[in-house]
Amino acid sequence: MLKRYPIRVLKYFLFLVALFIVLFGLMVLFHWSSWNTFLSVWQTDRLWVLLFVFVGIPLLYPLFSYTARDVRGNLGDRREIVERVLTMSGYTLTEATPEKIIAHAKGIKKVALLFEDRIEITPEGNHFIRIEGTKKEVLKIESRLRALGGL
Repeated sequence: MLKRYPIRVLKYFLFLVALFIVLFGLMVLFHWSSWNTFLSVWQTDRLWVLLFVFVGIPLLYPLFSYTARDVRGNLGDRREIVERVLTMSGYTLTEATPEKIIAHAKGIKKVALLFEDRIEITPEGNHFIRIEGTKKEVLKIESRLRALGGL
């Protein structure tokens, strides 16, 4: 999970920079602010806040927003239910082997997740399934599996 950490940090940093440019550009365009406001940031204590936003958040967010959960269940017996839950959750199966199931989000959901939309489900021993991905999506898939009797 940490092998993708540098890529995720870079993606979140670039997303925040793009968001800042768009929002500040709109503020200048509609005369809600001026370039002098932007320049004054570099001369005040607001610089530290901006540094935290542009450096601290991208460094911390990937550590807390991605997870791997081991849940009780057998992938071999409930494979169809797992695949159906992934499809219901807006995912497309990209790899389905006896060893693992990999799914990616489709459509706008893929963009909303900044293309970090991969869900990987693998068997862990005889009685556990490991679900890896963004924390929100992993919890959503786990709860749907429990509701449909897939776990």
